[in-house]
Amino acid sequence: MKTFSEIIIRHRLFILLVLAAITGFFAYHLKELKVRTEFDDLLPANHPYVALHKSVRSIFGGANQVTVVVKVKDGDVFNVETLSKIQRLTRAAQLLPSVNNYQIISLASRKVKDIRAIPGGVQVGSIMLFPDVPQDQAELDALRRNVASNDFIYGSMVSLDFKAASLSIDFLEVDLDYNEIFNAIKQMCDAERDEKHSIHMIGTPILYGWVYKSFPDILRIFLLTGVVTVLLLFFFARGNYRGVLLPVITAAVCGIWGAGLAGMLGYAIDPLLFVIPFLISADAIRHGFQVTMRFIEEQMKTGKRKEAAVVTIRSLLMPCSVSLITDVAGAIFLVYSPMPLLQKLSIVASFWIGSILIGVLVLGPILLSYFPVSQKATEKYKKSLESPGFINGVFDKIMLIFAKLPHYKKTSVAVIVVLFAILVVTTNLGLKVQIGDIRPGSPILWQDSEYNKDFAEVNASFMASEPLTVVVQGKKNDAIKSSVVAHLMYDFQRHMEKDPSVGYSVSAVDVARKINMVMYGDNPKYEFIPSTWDEIGYLYYTYISQGEPGDFQRFGDIHYKDASIQVLCLDHKGDTISRILDRAKTFIDANPIEEAEIKLAAGLLGILGAANQEIYMAQLITVILAFVFVFFFSWISFRSIFAAFLLLTPLVFSNFLTFAFMYLNKIGLNVNTLPVACLGVGLGVDYGIYIVSRIKEEYAVLGDVEAAVESALMTSGRSVLATAITIVMSVVLWAWAPLRFLAEMGILLAFWMGVVAIVALITIPIFVVWFKPKFITKQALAH
Repeated sequence: MKTFSEIIIRHRLFILLVLAAITGFFAYHLKELKVRTEFDDLLPANHPYVALHKSVRSIFGGANQVTVVVKVKDGDVFNVETLSKIQRLTRAAQLLPSVNNYQIISLASRKVKDIRAIPGGVQVGSIMLFPDVPQDQAELDALRRNVASNDFIYGSMVSLDFKAASLSIDFLEVDLDYNEIFNAIKQMCDAERDEKHSIHMIGTPILYGWVYKSFPDILRIFLLTGVVTVLLLFFFARGNYRGVLLPVITAAVCGIWGAGLAGMLGYAIDPLLFVIPFLISADAIRHGFQVTMRFIEEQMKTGKRKEAAVVTIRSLLMPCSVSLITDVAGAIFLVYSPMPLLQKLSIVASFWIGSILIGVLVLGPILLSYFPVSQKATEKYKKSLESPGFINGVFDKIMLIFAKLPHYKKTSVAVIVVLFAILVVTTNLGLKVQIGDIRPGSPILWQDSEYNKDFAEVNASFMASEPLTVVVQGKKNDAIKSSVVAHLMYDFQRHMEKDPSVGYSVSAVDVARKINMVMYGDNPKYEFIPSTWDEIGYLYYTYISQGEPGDFQRFGDIHYKDASIQVLCLDHKGDTISRILDRAKTFIDANPIEEAEIKLAAGLLGILGAANQEIYMAQLITVILAFVFVFFFSWISFRSIFAAFLLLTPLVFSNFLTFAFMYLNKIGLNVNTLPVACLGVGLGVDYGIYIVSRIKEEYAVLGDVEAAVESALMTSGRSVLATAITIVMSVVLWAWAPLRFLAEMGILLAFWMGVVAIVALITIPIFVVWFKPKFITKQALAH
């Protein structure tokens, strides 16, 4: 270690130039970095639901549907002005980017049919006088009657009180640009807004569009966070500018390396994962502050910058390396997540965190060795140690409480008992944390956001708005003409509609039943499925023969082999999706047939269900792997199983306390919160490693465990608490972020950082003093 540190400082200019060249290389690739959401990256690639979804999304509709609702403030929608708005919106939707024109559904769409009896047969035509709208009262009244008698429209496309009409738009899920789609739809809707109508928009592209729209406010929050971080570091460094400048420079350089790699690999950064770069940058600042404060300490002893840099590298090489290797492991284990988004994040985050090792142990000491330090500045810093002032004095007294706590056996026993009781309670709560979204609407945005208000308005007007697509796959062509298959589909729909979160369902069977009833003079007792293949086939033919190409597409394919069942639900909460999918599985398992198979699941709820299932396993696997790695790597590094348990203790506390916090605050575990939870395991061990390493180092000099603990806490322990307070107070500002998700992650980070630091400062000194472990006491005295 001594040779390594001396080589670094001896060749510091050459190494500095190499690091500058590498930084320039990655800085060049920053221009290739994209901030956008790649839809397919959010899907668990190997899940059968996702495979099914990708195979049918161009036929039966995908998961990126947008619902636009036009609502009248007085009267009903059956007037020329309102119907004209719906018609113009429908036509404008056909020109939207990436739109699937076969899946644009509204009163003004020719694909929306009215099935009625006429002399000598059945007529299947557009519900409205396509391409015109009704012009006189008689035509408007006829349209109202036709809508009221049409189960496909009444309650789903027109509200039960006739005050709202919906437009459903589906998008092809290839190279989706949510921001472009959002702006186009918003412009389309804004053109139709007036004092007589309200227009509401919901759907995944709209949700992410509002996220993109919040970017300027998000950037201001991050900028303010950076300013507060710098001010707090300056305070805890007792006014020494190097305590601020070097950690910030280190974090910036590592940030360029990490973001540059993402750009070079062509990865896009999802806007909802901006919290991860901050988390990694905070890690760089924590390590950089430890290095800088140790350098200042050594420089005061020797009065020489080069010698101080050598000692700093030599002293911190082991704890810093161990800390960052465990940090990298926490990021690497995300590669086991089935989501491409998290796999890409794993690669970039691992490299980014790994670069911190070079930044803080090579770049930092080299820069510190070049910074001139005046005698006046040194004297001022020494004076601040002797007379720290009121606030710094209070901070030092707090640190002294942590340092002296192990001396008082009864008090420390009581503290450990309380911590253990807290662990038991929070473990029970943490195990209850829910997978997926917990609230209706979107938990990403505040409840009073325009999107969530629109979501509430849409659900208040219509029976349901969240689609689950179930696919009936026949074993051969014409399978869905089979009476057995048709009755299976009918029974499945009735089974699913018994769930309170299901508004309604629709399939080709409903078309057949409706036409059969109309053929018998609209007699309701004939609204049933015929018993023969020919009769069912004729009903489908009647519908298709009087329409346009693609009219039947949302119900079944052209070969009558496969069909879709659309189950419309009230929300996409995690427990709702889980319950509905379990209900579907129960029916499928109990009703097997030879001609076809009911396959789960596509549409928005299908892919969310797949993601929720995979997130549960991914979270379990990554956290277990991270804990196991931390344990064994700590064991190997300190050559002590006691040290491994010692360092794992704060992580166990912080992990379960954090999950308990998520449960109590109704924060679900999803693709956005999973990385924070997993990276936290690796990043959380840093505090303990620095404290343990400094205790070991101080014991080698002092030869007394209690004195070594006190000295370690008043030096490295002080830096641990200082950086924890800095990060906690900085991210608390996120509570005012425009996105609820960002605010919750800020509070979660603040809670996690605070808990892991405090538990490390309490438990590690107590257990070291109590047990006097050999990996510390075997050190030979330096004098």
